Amino acid sequence: MSTIFDVPTGAAAAVKWYARYPDRVAVIGADGTHGYRWLSWAADQVARAVTQRYGARDEHLGIVRRPTAAFVATVVGTMRAGMTCSVIEVDGPVDARFLGVSTVLDVPTAGGLVGGAVDVTEFLTGMADPAEQAKIEEAAVEDTAPGYGAPGLMAPAAHDDWAVIRFGLGRDDRIAALSGLPGHLVSAVSSAICAGATLLVAVPDLTEPRRLAAWLRDNAVTVVFATTPVLRAITTYAADGQLPALRYAFVDNSGQLLAHDVEALHQISPSCRCVGIYRMDRVGRPLAVYPVPDGWQAQQAPLRLPLGGPATDLAATATGDVTQLLRGADRPAAVGEVGEVCRGSHRTGDLARRWPDGTLEFVGLVGADPDADPIETVAALRDLPGVHDAAVVERFGPAGEPVLVGYVTGPDPALDTTAMRRSLSIQLPVSLVPRRLFVVDELPLAAAGDYDLDTLPDLDLEPDYDVAPRTPMERQLTGILQELLRTERVGVLDSFFELGGFSLLATQLATRIREGFGVELSLRDVFEAPTVEGLAQLILGRQLELSGADDLEALLDAIERSDPGPVD
Repeated sequence: MSTIFDVPTGAAAAVKWYARYPDRVAVIGADGTHGYRWLSWAADQVARAVTQRYGARDEHLGIVRRPTAAFVATVVGTMRAGMTCSVIEVDGPVDARFLGVSTVLDVPTAGGLVGGAVDVTEFLTGMADPAEQAKIEEAAVEDTAPGYGAPGLMAPAAHDDWAVIRFGLGRDDRIAALSGLPGHLVSAVSSAICAGATLLVAVPDLTEPRRLAAWLRDNAVTVVFATTPVLRAITTYAADGQLPALRYAFVDNSGQLLAHDVEALHQISPSCRCVGIYRMDRVGRPLAVYPVPDGWQAQQAPLRLPLGGPATDLAATATGDVTQLLRGADRPAAVGEVGEVCRGSHRTGDLARRWPDGTLEFVGLVGADPDADPIETVAALRDLPGVHDAAVVERFGPAGEPVLVGYVTGPDPALDTTAMRRSLSIQLPVSLVPRRLFVVDELPLAAAGDYDLDTLPDLDLEPDYDVAPRTPMERQLTGILQELLRTERVGVLDSFFELGGFSLLATQLATRIREGFGVELSLRDVFEAPTVEGLAQLILGRQLELSGADDLEALLDAIERSDPGPVD
């Protein structure tokens, strides 16, 4: 993943401001701990070098992302020189040439220099010599313009950073980006420098999710930028109250951040405030922000966290483009109307509505069926006892049909999932109940912080047509189908129509169901759920609708007692 970005000019100026304080740590990386004096000097060295070498040619520079202070200095120095730059991932899928990058800068680590890149350490001569280090610190202070303020004050440039101003980030914060999203990296760099805080760049590998919570604890991180899957990995493997130092979790939210995630965060860090951030621009500013309010309770919260709160305005981006909700080609959406979130001439593909109190609510994706949104399935799975995390993906069945497959962590992997699926069938439409549900040890993460479900073993989605009835209801339904179809071979996953059923028989089936179970199913219901299993799920749902709330627990208990064994 690579992107063109700008470090806000305020961050470059703030480095010089905080260079006045010899004890203030700027960056902790794989190359050690470095203060603001060193960072200011190093950034100036890079700025002078790139200006001399590339300034006249107005080049587009690529900077290889490394977990080092020298990488941060290269970013700040390049932007201080007024150059356009892109972050280049070491193993990124896009060749730098296709990004318009003419020259790549790299600070080599143990893995060596990226092929064809310029070694930035050539610009930072003397950085390892203690005597030279003393001269560096002296020069940094002398180079600082007069009138920069008294010790303890925040740099004027801090007012350029959205997180510092709105959430009061300061010099005692320790900030990390546990995300491969470029906007998160830029925002973490800008916020840390503008606040005079410490930036931690030697973060653990995101593909090892079990290490994340312990790393946050051991490094006393107070502010973290993370993707939603990373947040879930942290809360899955952290003990209650394990992260007392954590003050803010800025979490990517494009409609996938759930109330469950906030509740889990509060369990491991009761005083931490979760802030949803929606789509970062090129200088690391979100288009919308939703700080979870004080006194928030999961039971009273909507399924998804909003994209933006009442105090969030859809503002102009760094390029001056205005962000707004549009209906159709160019008509602004009124309050309560659904519109596409647009940034200037760019359409995000996200549908949202703004309510009278200013809350910006995610609705769905352009062109997607809102009734087929698997986020409801994920939330229902997270509600099940013992489930820590869940993911739902669409696969293709043996006939090429779309099939929902669910994965959960938390319960014993040997656990039968039949009862879990039945619980879902009571809450969800048949179309949102996964055909297959698997308990796994963990949901793997990719290096960018997304789920990497393709690394899970291939799953056999071929229906087992010999599955026998497992409950009294399924046995009764199987008997009805055997009588109507005049066949003994009816499994719970067999399609009524593939076994010879047709519209007239489907009408008779609906009648027999009304007589036997006391619920009404339409002909359309039979067509949409033509198996014994699907019909049983529909019947249970209708019975729940007819039952009072007091009967729910008894109904679920009856279902559990009637479950004879596994099917998956």
